[in-house]
Amino acid sequence: MDAQISRKQLKTEVKETLRGHWGKAILLNLIPIIISIFMTVAAGIVSFAIQMAVKSTSFESAFDASSRYSGGGHSAGSFAFNIVASFIYVAISYTFVDWLRSNDAPESAFKKAFQTFSRKYFTSTLAISLLTYIFTARFIIKLAN
Repeated sequence: MDAQISRKQLKTEVKETLRGHWGKAILLNLIPIIISIFMTVAAGIVSFAIQMAVKSTSFESAFDASSRYSGGGHSAGSFAFNIVASFIYVAISYTFVDWLRSNDAPESAFKKAFQTFSRKYFTSTLAISLLTYIFTARFIIKLAN
């Protein structure tokens, strides 16, 4: 590969690499979407159940309270979800870069989507995720003041 590569050359190289393997590429990108939907639904159910148990009120008021408190994005569950999601997004990026460099499609797209949870990538990915979260929170707090 040349030191300077044009966008057209890169696009051609990527298309050639993915030829015949589009299913794996799509599956690799569907994994975080499916996990995100599952975790959002699970968080909503848990939040609703807690509201029903604590308030012992009607279904409608528990539903209103659940939607009001689960959508804020400032809970510990939201933080944990963001960390897990960032691990998966980084793993997918690593997979595509490895795929482009080696021209070999991954054998298991699902397994590759979780490669950042291995010892090799875990510490660095966690550090970057935490620093991103801290700096983003500081920026938001600064904007709010």
